[in-house]
Amino acid sequence: LERAKFLGGVPESLDAQKSWIKYRPNNEINFIIELKHNSMGIGMLSLVEIDSKNRHAQSARFLIGEEQETSGIPVAAEAMLLLYKFAFETLELNRIYGFIAATNLQMIKWQQFFGMKIEGTWREHLLIDDSLTDAVLMGMLRSEFEQYGEKRLNSIIKMGSR
Repeated sequence: LERAKFLGGVPESLDAQKSWIKYRPNNEINFIIELKHNSMGIGMLSLVEIDSKNRHAQSARFLIGEEQETSGIPVAAEAMLLLYKFAFETLELNRIYGFIAATNLQMIKWQQFFGMKIEGTWREHLLIDDSLTDAVLMGMLRSEFEQYGEKRLNSIIKMGSR
């Protein structure tokens, strides 16, 4: 997958991916994204660096493959909605943050639409295609999610479910 370069590469096999997830640290939760109608695994999404004391975590490793299987289905919006609801409601966090390669303009715009705010830039933070690339730091507070992020995600899901 071309998009996987933003995450550090593609796993060699499903078994390798399962093994990698099994041995992750306790302060992160990894989710496999599956299609509702056939339970086909088509991506992943994670909450990492979960800090219950300071009530924040990083959203990370958001990747959806199998474009032909997800065409017309609001998989990305639903995955983000479920992750944010889990973080804010179940874990009772106040802030979700993450970083995106500055060259990944589509993801930056997408995250902004759903409520993430640009909070800064980490210069030459990521090595992509043998080139150091800036990372854009983004974040969203629980109040911002409740005010408009949740509504926007639900509207995209509703439109895609027609």
